[in-house]
This record gives sequence, structure tokens and C-alpha cells, in this order.
Amino acid sequence: HGDECKYVESHCSDIEGLFNYLSFIYCKMSDCKLLAMTIMCLWIIWLFFLFGTSASSFFSPNLTFISNYLCLPESVAGVTLAALGNGAPDVFSTFSSFKVNSGGLAMGELIGASLFVTILVVGSISLVSPLKVSKKPFLCDMLFFIGAIFCVLILIIKGYITSMDSMFMLGYYILYVVLVVVTNWRKRVKKSRMESYHSLGFHFPRCEFESDSEGIYIIYI
Repeated sequence: HGDECKYVESHCSDIEGLFNYLSFIYCKMSDCKLLAMTIMCLWIIWLFFLFGTSASSFFSPNLTFISNYLCLPESVAGVTLAALGNGAPDVFSTFSSFKVNSGGLAMGELIGASLFVTILVVGSISLVSPLKVSKKPFLCDMLFFIGAIFCVLILIIKGYITSMDSMFMLGYYILYVVLVVVTNWRKRVKKSRMESYHSLGFHFPRCEFESDSEGIYIIYI
């Protein structure tokens, strides 16, 4: 136990943060590691609870207000404001990992976070309240997501990231946002045009209107 504590004090004393967890486990609680791990597990659960409370009480209402104020559809707000808020912790943790020359941890954290959100979060929410999403936008999102994973896979195989790679990935995300914005704009234009036709007395019996999750009507002719 003493050797572990000396190693932590000599190699892990410069860890950034408010609390040195390694020192707590291997030095202060070296004789009761089981109790220390139990405390850490409870602490993680408490942090998850704080994150959830902060998101539901502060982040989501503010995001809804900003989206309504800017007249942003839910999908556009999701790929811009919500993505920025959800991705900010990942950005800071990735920078911290690269600062300590731990690129593997950074890449693993990014991929693990995407899998966690995609599989566990969506699955758990679906158990509480079934989701209804539009097939075409969801398919487009999944194709872009698969493309992003493929780009990361290429970078891992290469073993390094150049400035051109960074610019390409930034452009890839900008292309995705532009596509979502243009798609929603076209839906709004079609909906407004059809409402104008109906107000003038024109009817299109072959047109079917189907409401998607955003309250925007998709027209099938």
C-alpha cells in the first residue's frame, strides 16, 4: 500500500481538478479500498443525478426558449444548440486527455459517449415513452453518423491527424447542419404553399399530409 501511495504522490500529484481521486483511494483510504470504491460509485451516481437535474431544470427549458425565440425547428435546434450543449463536456475532456498525451483515452471517450447516447439513452427513454421519428430524416442522420464513424476509423488506422483531416471533419459537420436546415426550409415552404392553395379554394385529393415529430407536414404526391 505504501508503494502505491508513493507512486501516486510522485506521478499523479499534478492532476488537474478540485479533487485527487487517486490520492484518496491509494493514500487516504489505502486500508479500506472497498469502502473507497463504494464511495466513488455513490459519487458517480450523484454526479449523474446532478447532470440530469441540470439538464431538465436549466438546459432544456432555456434551449426550448431560444429555439422558439429564433423560430428554429426541433431538428435544427438539435444539431446546433443541443449538440453544442451536449458536446461541450466531451470537448473539454478530450482536450484534457490530449494534454496528458492520452490520445487513446480521448478517442475511446468520444466513441463510447456516442454509443452511450445512441444505445443506452435512446433505449431507456423508449421504455418510458415510445418515440416516433420520421424515417427519412432519421435515415439521413444515421448515414451521416456512420460516415463520421468511418472517418474516425480511418484516422485511427493512420495513427495521426493532419490539419486537412481536421478541416475535412469540420466541413463534414457543417455540411450536415446545412442539409438539415435546407431540408426543414423546404418542408416549411411546401407547407406554406399548400396552405395558400387551400385558402384559394384549390384542393389536391392525391396529396396526403403526414405530421412528423416536429409538427411539420411532409407532402407525398
